[in-house]
Order: sequence, then C-alpha cells, then structure tokens
Amino acid sequence: MVIVARDGDRLQVYNPWGQSVWVTEDQFIHNHLNDGGLTGTTNINRPYGAELPK
Repeated sequence: MVIVARDGDRLQVYNPWGQSVWVTEDQFIHNHLNDGGLTGTTNINRPYGAELPK
C-alpha cells in the first residue's frame, strides 16, 4: 500500500490491486481498512480481479 494523498485526517491509500480509497488516519493506524473507506464499503484487502501482461 502507498499513501498517495492527504487531506486533513484523511489519507488516500493505493493498494497493489490498482484501487485507491480514502480512509481516516485512525483507520489506517489501527488497521481497520476492512471497515470500508470514506467513499464506500470497499474491502481493499480483497482482490477483485487480475491483469496479466500481453
């Protein structure tokens, strides 16, 4: 995971599956990312697809 942006106490986290989600600092620090981000109820620890090189 990479933090790509910050807005107050919110962090935009980019995960290895190519998805980004906004979470609070508290969610990130206490490993509550499965609780869903601020923009929905996305589980960013569950992959939803794969892309293979051509």
